[in-house]
Amino acid sequence: MKRMIVMALAASFSMVALAEPIDGRKRILCTTTELQDCVAGSECLKGLPAEYGAPTSLRIDFANRQVLGQHRKSKIRDMEKSDGQILLQGREMGFGWTIGIDRKSGEMTVSLLNREGAFVLFGSCTAL
Repeated sequence: MKRMIVMALAASFSMVALAEPIDGRKRILCTTTELQDCVAGSECLKGLPAEYGAPTSLRIDFANRQVLGQHRKSKIRDMEKSDGQILLQGREMGFGWTIGIDRKSGEMTVSLLNREGAFVLFGSCTAL
């Protein structure tokens, strides 16, 4: 019984160690899990990022101010760090984008927009 309690405690402490807060200095890896495609005057379509050709993973290099996708990289033009979140902004291929990351949980929301509509992606990030 003691062994089981010790193993359970060790597992819970290791899970806490894995959930390291995002400080905006170390590189992070983000995965996208859900996408919404929105156009004015109609309901947003929902799907998986891969179904729309959107990235399923990306790395954020805070030191070099870059977002690195599977096929391209984009410069971070603006970055704001607060106690609760990190906001990043940039432009790529005719779209403006914003990435919001919860510093504690790593949950992420990404918006990509132009004059025709917007894509909103949801996912999560972890420190590398």
